[in-house]
Parts: sequence; structure tokens; C-alpha cells
Amino acid sequence: MKTSPGKPKSMKTMGRSKTYEIVTTKISMVKVGDDGKTRNGAIVGFEYSPPSLGDAYVIYMSDGRVLRTSPILDVKEVHDSLMLKTRNSIYRLCYVGR
Repeated sequence: MKTSPGKPKSMKTMGRSKTYEIVTTKISMVKVGDDGKTRNGAIVGFEYSPPSLGDAYVIYMSDGRVLRTSPILDVKEVHDSLMLKTRNSIYRLCYVGR
């Protein structure tokens, strides 16, 4: 079965209920200022789908909080990370364990 992040990998039927397995990817993200310097600390969490132009980027953190960016305007690959430009901020996104 072909899968992609954020899509059900498999479905198991248990009586009348259905169970889905979701494929997640661990990420680390930092906010970058206009001067190119990092602001604040890194945010570590899980993405359920990769960044997509025009959509908010959503990160699920292990403590149950959810972070949503404003809609993504641009995505650029820089070395081993992605630079996400939103309406309000610029973020550097690194995939952990790749």
C-alpha cells in the first residue's frame, strides 16, 4: 500500500470501529529574524504533512500543544533544511533523524 505523510497507512477494523495508523515525521524548527539570526529556541515536534504553499504549517508537540503558522508564501531548500516564509515570519525547518 502506497503511503504519504499525513495519510492513513493502514486501516484495521475492530468490530464497528476503525483504527488508523498515521505516519509522522519529527522536526525541529526555529524562527529566523530579518537579519538572518535565530530568534528564541528550537521548537521540536511532529508534522503530519509537509509544508504546502498557501496552507498553514502545523506542528504537533509532545506535550499536546499544536503550533500553526500563518499561510506559507515560499519554501526554499537551503543545505540540509527548509526555509519557510509565511505572512508573519521566516522559519528554518530541519528533519530530525534523516
